[in-house]
Amino acid sequence: MSSGQKPPGRQSSGQKPPGRQSSGQKLPGRQSSGQKPPGLGNGGGGSLGPISEAQLAQLWRRRAARSRALRTEGGRRVQVLYPGRPGVTAGPDFRNALLLVEGAGLVQGDVELHLRQGDWRAHGHHTDPNYNGVALHAALWPDAARPARTDSG
Repeated sequence: MSSGQKPPGRQSSGQKPPGRQSSGQKLPGRQSSGQKPPGLGNGGGGSLGPISEAQLAQLWRRRAARSRALRTEGGRRVQVLYPGRPGVTAGPDFRNALLLVEGAGLVQGDVELHLRQGDWRAHGHHTDPNYNGVALHAALWPDAARPARTDSG
């Protein structure tokens, strides 16, 4: 191979892969202004259109274990080893997930998904014992709501 040539299979078209954000843009869920990205679940006419909690659950089930960008509010990395099995009764969206949390190690528990962080309280989960096993409350858009707490504290 002569200098200046790229190895086979690694040639670039000069375009970014789909789904990549350009530098300077914030990703959904990492915004500090409390503003929602246009077109995502807020009825806006953005390119992605509104998203429902059911669609968010599908994304979690199919892609959570491949994500490297999940972090807690405190900045700890969260790696999803197993996203859990879908909940079919009253209670969390996913049961018995396996998570590797930076500084805490392996964590097993339920996962509850919401579009907005404040939906935890709005849906009454903070007083519902069905949610006491939640190890991860994942919200697409964080807000100034109080942290999610279970009935058991």
